[in-house]
Amino acid sequence: MNNMKDEWTNISAILELASQLSIDKSGGLPQIILSVIQDGVCFISEDLRVLYSNIALKAWYGYSEENVVSKCYELYHFRDTPCENCPVLKAMKSKQPETAIQTFESKDGKREWHRLFAVPLINENGKVISVIEYVRNITAEKKSVMEKELVKMQNQVLQELFDEHQEEVQKKEQKLAQNVNRVIESTLDYLKGILDSSSYDIVSTQLSMLLTGIPCQEEEILSSLSEKERMVARLVRDGYLSKEIAEQLCISKKAVDYHRTNLRKKLGLENEDNLQNYLKTHLKML
Repeated sequence: MNNMKDEWTNISAILELASQLSIDKSGGLPQIILSVIQDGVCFISEDLRVLYSNIALKAWYGYSEENVVSKCYELYHFRDTPCENCPVLKAMKSKQPETAIQTFESKDGKREWHRLFAVPLINENGKVISVIEYVRNITAEKKSVMEKELVKMQNQVLQELFDEHQEEVQKKEQKLAQNVNRVIESTLDYLKGILDSSSYDIVSTQLSMLLTGIPCQEEEILSSLSEKERMVARLVRDGYLSKEIAEQLCISKKAVDYHRTNLRKKLGLENEDNLQNYLKTHLKML
């Protein structure tokens, strides 16, 4: 809204100058000044005939002085009827300044955008006798906004693809760690029955060191857990049942089950994966 007010302020002097031209049709200084303005200025009658247009408008729309008495919608938009969003008609009806944005095709076939400002000229009897239309080419501004939106959209798509890739990599790493953990647990169970206590401890330590070398992104996983989920995870890891966890944390068993479900979801566990085994293996920092 402030930008619109500022724009009206910037063109108020030009509109005042144009109103002087409507009084003195012979032209003179006002017409000379309007002819060198880079924005378009024109006068439109009650029946939408173009009474005057400056050089900028003629250059944009490619017409000469001879056909300047055409209707504005014929001259500017090659239409048989007035435009649907015509600010000139709105200004005639409201007797207040109106504005709108319209597109048109330039002489070289390119699509451009114009912001139109329509200001009614009212006589002493309160009747609209004509409308001054001020036209500003905002094509560069419009394209800049569209390009920024396109870049933003492209960045969003790339970020989503990257996130999906990272999530897939994390799931594969977790699955690898779980599979290795199952193999190690099975191996340790077998070795426990054939090795002496000292040899078993050495082998167990070496295998544990191997397991901790598998990337599991423990810190990243922990950062995604709430404090309550961490508390539940510690107790699950230590072998407590849901009922026992509920008693220790003074919450319902239903709440514990809810936190367990969230934990499995955040850790990316499948139905067949054991939550306690995963926590014991991967979240030693809990």
